[in-house]
This record gives sequence, C-alpha cells and structure tokens, in this order.
Amino acid sequence: MTLRQVLVELAGAGTAVLATFVSGYCGRGTGTADGKLWAMSDPIPAYEDEIDYLRQVELLAQEVVALAFDEGTLTHGPDPDDATPLQRAINALARKVRYYHFPGDGCLEERPLLPLSGIVVVGPDSMPPEWGIEYAQLCARLGVPARAEGWALWHAWDSKGLPHTLVTRHLATTRGILQNWSLGRDLYPVQPERAQVAAVVRGWIGPATLSPSHVETVGLGKALPTSGHDDSLSAAPEDRGKIV
Repeated sequence: MTLRQVLVELAGAGTAVLATFVSGYCGRGTGTADGKLWAMSDPIPAYEDEIDYLRQVELLAQEVVALAFDEGTLTHGPDPDDATPLQRAINALARKVRYYHFPGDGCLEERPLLPLSGIVVVGPDSMPPEWGIEYAQLCARLGVPARAEGWALWHAWDSKGLPHTLVTRHLATTRGILQNWSLGRDLYPVQPERAQVAAVVRGWIGPATLSPSHVETVGLGKALPTSGHDDSLSAAPEDRGKIV
C-alpha cells in the first residue's frame, strides 16, 4: 500500500486525533476522483471489540511511519525547515506511537538487519512436545551445550536464499522480537556477530512462531503470528541437526 492509501484507511478507523491529522493534510476528504481523501462526516467503521479497534489504529499508525521511512521523509529528530505539514505530523506520530525496544533491534547498532521467517525457543522446560525428543538430545544433535537458560533458534536464509537455522543465546533479543511480532510489527534483529552464533543448521527446525511477513507468505492471511505454526517449515529429516 502507498502512504496515501494507508492514511485513508487510518482516517477511516475514526479516531478523533488521527482523523483530524489526516483531514488536515488532505483538505477535506477521501481518496476519490475529486481529490478528496476522507470526509469527517463519513460513517465510522464499527468494531465489535474496542481492543481490536485500538490494535487496528496502532498497526495502521506503524505502517504510516514505516512508509514514511521508506520514502526518506521520516525523522525522529527536529523537523527539517522544509518539512511539509504532513511530514511534521507523521514525525510527531512516529515519536509517540508505541514501540517495544529490545537489545539488538537496530536502533543503536550500525549492523544490517537479519530477516527472519520464524523463531523457536528451546530449553529444559520449553521443548515443543511434537518434536518427540528431550532438550539434551536436541543440544547434542546441534552440537551445543545443554544450557539451563536454553537457546533461541532463528529461521533465516543464507546468501543463496536457502533456509538455515541460527542457534543463538540471545534470549532477551528473541523475547523482544516475539513481543513485537505478537502485536503485528514485522521487525528483525541486527545480524549477529560470528561469536554470537553457537551453530548453524541446514534447513528450518520447526514448527515455529512465524514473523508477520512470513505469515502472509505462507498464506495464513491475517492470522496472529503466535498461532502461525506450519509443519511444512520443518527441516527435512536428513537435514535436521546438520552443522554447516
């Protein structure tokens, strides 16, 4: 979607503050042939649950900020002197919209981000029952020690686009990623340093909690990422546990 289209949808959500912000940008109206973006008199969409309504507004606000960033007009610092009223309003929205920061989220680090399709967290008390093996057995197959704290398995791709699993001890980063994914925010960690990866396994060890973008890729539509388990993402039996 374009920034303008998201603004139309955000205005249609019907919040007084955001509707005023969008209406002030577009003049008076909605994305129609006569140039109107949205009319304040248009009916406000009905939501059965207020939490769903707030979540929808929050997700749309996040998308507005992301699209502005992609266009190169977003700044979290002081507004440029030549910023338009719309750019100033979106910058203000970006400073206020809720965001869960976590170590390795890329806000302070200079390294590039690592796209992930999914995540699995394993430990002595958190083994997926469908795997049918004990935590110590899994660690032996991965070639890593059976840490009491557990491990995070990140589903990623190599430089050739082939799936592989990174075994990392970055549980705080993993919890931050999952927290954002549970709210529909499609974000990724920075690429870990070599020393921060205990093992690399060919294929994806699953099922896993899917990222919002991968939920769309595998055709789960609007399903919550926390329920996006897909057995088809599991590594082939002959590939499981191979260190590459």
